[in-house]
Amino acid sequence: MAWGFLPCPMVLLPALGATLIGGAGGLQGAMKGFLMMLGFGIGTLPALASSAYLAPAFSQQFKKVGAQWVGAIFLIV
Repeated sequence: MAWGFLPCPMVLLPALGATLIGGAGGLQGAMKGFLMMLGFGIGTLPALASSAYLAPAFSQQFKKVGAQWVGAIFLIV
């Protein structure tokens, strides 16, 4: 159950970058780190929204093809 509270591994690198930027310059650095993470979050919104919107439409086709393989290949690419 605690595993669900951990961040996605693809978020860890931008979070580390924002931390390094934020730690370098006081309040101005913290604002740069905040803006970096804000940009990352806004950048992921189209992918998250489209996958949430299109998931029900493709669920039946993915069951026929094998969703595990399609998802794994998509993540690798």
